[in-house]
Amino acid sequence: MNGHLKRFERAKPVLEDFTAFMNRQISRGVPPQTAAAAYDRLISEEIWKNDEYQVNINKNSEHRFSDDTVVWHLSIKRIDKKPIHDWRDLQAIKTALVGPEFEAIELYPARKPSDGCGQSVSPLCPAYPPSGRMGTDTDPGRLV
Repeated sequence: MNGHLKRFERAKPVLEDFTAFMNRQISRGVPPQTAAAAYDRLISEEIWKNDEYQVNINKNSEHRFSDDTVVWHLSIKRIDKKPIHDWRDLQAIKTALVGPEFEAIELYPARKPSDGCGQSVSPLCPAYPPSGRMGTDTDPGRLV
């Protein structure tokens, strides 16, 4: 906590078999094609854990800022399911798992009434350009 985190270790996914996953998702009203894509994404993600957090890293995200920028999607949640929002922890996680030279953007996705978003946040971490910089500090005239 407060940016002082224990070391992350690579974890193996604990995921039910495809048929059980599909049946559970379809029973929740998820279209079969969407459920199958979610399963494929989950089995391809890297999973990292420490005593406080689990981080799933999708290095094949479809998000892009430009043609030459690859974006990694990090889904970060606390093991105890409590809300997250200590930026120092998020910064420490990004630094430990992506690298100190890369910038990250936290994304607040559109929410539908049926979403069960849970207590997860989703920084997007560019892997390229090699500089790791997105130019976030190059336009002082633009405030968001």
